[in-house]
Amino acid sequence: NIGYFRLRNLTVGYSLPKKALDKIKISGLRFYFTGENLFYASALRKATKYMDPEVAYNFMSGGGAYFGYGYPYQKSFVFGIDVTF
Repeated sequence: NIGYFRLRNLTVGYSLPKKALDKIKISGLRFYFTGENLFYASALRKATKYMDPEVAYNFMSGGGAYFGYGYPYQKSFVFGIDVTF
């Protein structure tokens, strides 16, 4: 079974209320976080923690089946602030 669950992309943001920003003369202030390839769950993790189901492959060579490994997707994190005057 190569079924899996993956959290590929997540973006969370918060904009401060305009009423709070009027005091400091800014029209908009937003904080945000974006993450990619944050999590996956798969039965293959029980076999090896390095196996990613999207990069796993099977191939035939000399009559035998071999299970190949590939590099997993890299995680990335972005934190940011948007300011509008």
